[in-house]
Amino acid sequence: MKLKIGHKLISMMLIVLIVPNIIIGTVAYFISKDQMDRLGKTTLQNGVEMAIQLIDSTNKQVENGELSLEDAQERVKEYLIGKMNADGKRTISNPVDLGEYGYFVVYDKDGLEVAHPSIEGKNVWETKDVDGKLLVQEQIKVAKNGGGFVEYSWALPNDDKAIEKKISYNKIDPNWGWVISAGTYKMDFNKGANQVLLALVITLFLSVIIGGFLSYYFAKRMSKPITAITNHAAEVANGNLSVKVNTTDRSDEIGELVNSFSLMVVNLKALISKVNNSVHSITSTSQNLSAVAEETTASSEEIGKAISEISKGAVQQASDADDTFNATIELASQIQEMSDKTELMSAASKQVVASNQFGLTSVSTLKVKSNDTETSVSQTKEVMETLTEKVKEIELIIKTINSISEQTNLLALNASIEAARAGEHGKGFAVVASEVRKLAEETSLATDKVRQTLSGIMEVTDIANKEMDKTKLLAKEQLDAVVLTEESFNQIAGSVSGIQSIIEDVNENIQLLVTSKDNVSKAVESIAAVSEESAASTEQVTSSIEEQLNAIVVVSDSAQELNDLINDLKVEIEKFKLDS
Repeated sequence: MKLKIGHKLISMMLIVLIVPNIIIGTVAYFISKDQMDRLGKTTLQNGVEMAIQLIDSTNKQVENGELSLEDAQERVKEYLIGKMNADGKRTISNPVDLGEYGYFVVYDKDGLEVAHPSIEGKNVWETKDVDGKLLVQEQIKVAKNGGGFVEYSWALPNDDKAIEKKISYNKIDPNWGWVISAGTYKMDFNKGANQVLLALVITLFLSVIIGGFLSYYFAKRMSKPITAITNHAAEVANGNLSVKVNTTDRSDEIGELVNSFSLMVVNLKALISKVNNSVHSITSTSQNLSAVAEETTASSEEIGKAISEISKGAVQQASDADDTFNATIELASQIQEMSDKTELMSAASKQVVASNQFGLTSVSTLKVKSNDTETSVSQTKEVMETLTEKVKEIELIIKTINSISEQTNLLALNASIEAARAGEHGKGFAVVASEVRKLAEETSLATDKVRQTLSGIMEVTDIANKEMDKTKLLAKEQLDAVVLTEESFNQIAGSVSGIQSIIEDVNENIQLLVTSKDNVSKAVESIAAVSEESAASTEQVTSSIEEQLNAIVVVSDSAQELNDLINDLKVEIEKFKLDS
C-alpha cells in the first residue's frame, strides 16, 4: 500500500512523540526501580543494625543489674515484632517500615526461632523455599560471615499460590549470639516505581492524542501544495511541457519548491527547442566520423597482429632464459652444498684417522696388559698349588700329633691303672697321669679343630684353583680378541686413508666445478637480462598498438553510439509538446 505524504508526516510525528516517551519512561522506570531496591536494602540493613544497637544498650542494663536477661530479651522481641498474645503469636508493630509484609525474625545459631510473629520456639533449620533452597541455613551462614543479603522465593501471607521474590538482611549479634534477620517482599520496594510507570503511560496517551491533532493539521497544510506539484511533475514526465504552474507567495521551502518547479518548466521548454535544432547537424558529422574510424581500425588490426607474433616470440625467449637462469642458480646451490658436504666429509675422515690411531694405541696397551694379566694369573696359580702342598704337609704333621696324643692318652690310662694298684703310694702318680690324659684329650680336640680348618682351607684352595683356571682361559681369550681387534684397526686405517685420498680428489674436482658454474651463471644472467629487455620493449610496442587500436575502436563505437543517441534523442524530443 502506497502512503501519501500527509500520512507519512502524521506517522513520523507520532513516532517522534511515542518513541522518546517510551524510552524515557522505560529508563525512568528501571532507574526508579533500581533506586527503590537499593533504598529497600538500605532500610533492611539499617533495621538490623538498629536491632543490634538496641540489644547492645539493653544488654548494658542487664550487666548493670537494672534488668534480668529474660526481661531484656523479651523487651527487645516486643520492640522488634510486638507483644506476645495469648495464642503464642505476636502482632507485628515494629517501628521500622519494612513494607506491607515485612517483619523481623531472630534465630539462634542452630536454627531455633527465638523471635517470630507466629512460630516462635520452633526449629526451622531444614526449612526450604519453593526452589529447594535451605534459606535458614543460608541466612545463618551469611550472618556468621559478617552480615549480608539472602534472596529466595516465598508465598504471600494471604495467598499460598502467589509466589514472590523475598529478600532479607542477616547479621549476628555479638552480645547474645542472636541472628537478626529483617525481610520483606521485593514487590513492596517497587510500588513507587509502578506509580511512576502509570504516570508515564498516562502522559504518553495524552501526548499521542494532542500530537495526533497537531500532526494532522500541519500535514494537511504541507501536503496540499506538494500534491499539486506532484501532479504537474507527472504531466512533465509524460512530455507535456505546456502545463502552467502558478507561483506562490509562501516564503518557506514548499514555496521555494513551487516557484523553482515553475522556472524549471520554462527553462526546460527553451532547452528542448535548442537541442532539436542541433540534432540534425550532429547526425551528419557522426556518420562521417564512423566511416573514418572503420578504415583506421582495419589498418591497425593488421599491424597489431604482426607485432603480437613478435611479442610472443620475445616473451617465450625471455621465459626460457629465465627458466635456464633459475635452473643454473639451483645447480649452483646444489654444487655449493655438495662442496660444503665434501669439506665436512674430509674433516670427518681426518677425525676417523685420528680416532683409529688412538684406538690402535689403546689396543696395544690392552695387549700388553693382557699379557701381564696372564703372567700374573699363572704365578697366582703356582702360589695356590704351593699352598695346597703345604696344607697337605701340615695335615700329615697333625695326623702324627694326633697319633702321639692317642698313645699319650693310652699311656696315661695305663699309668692310672698302675697308680691304683700302688695304693697310697701311687696317688701322686695318679694325679700326674690324670693331667697327662687331660692334656692328651685337649691336644686331640685342638688337632681336630686344626684338621677341620685345614679341610676348609683345602676346599677354598680347590675353588680358587678352579677359578684361576677359568681366569687364565678368559685372559687367553681376551688376548686373542685384542689381537683380532688390532688387525681390524689396521685394516680400517688402510681403508680410511684410501677414502681420505678419494675425498681430496673429489673436493678438487668440485672446486673446479664451482668456478665453472659461476661463469655459466654470469653468462645465463646476461642472456636473461637481454631477453627481458627485448620482451619488455616488444610488449611496450604491442601495448601502444593495442591502445591505439582500442582508441580507434572507442572512437568508432562512440561515433556509432552518438548516432544512436541522436536518433533516440530525436524520438524523445518529438514526445515533448512545446505549444498548447
